[in-house]
Amino acid sequence: ATNMDSMFYNCSSLQSLDLSNWTISKECTLENSFYGCKSLSQESAVSIFNALPDLSGTNSQTLYLSSEVIAKLTSSQISIATNKNWSVTAG
Repeated sequence: ATNMDSMFYNCSSLQSLDLSNWTISKECTLENSFYGCKSLSQESAVSIFNALPDLSGTNSQTLYLSSEVIAKLTSSQISIATNKNWSVTAG
């Protein structure tokens, strides 16, 4: 399994991220990868959600995003992650 946990941890100045060409496997650990990245754009958060592996039928994982980023998102955008069995939580 690839450990991507904490990859961008506390990168408070990170604003833009495009993961459209990423394929993330179910075995990757991502939980705290974007913890504290309070400047991420709405588009970057959606890019992260789109890149998340579908965990349907497996144990759910939690993705921590800052409350500032979550406040920029619509419930429809967050559902991209939750429909893949991810919980999006402020952290």
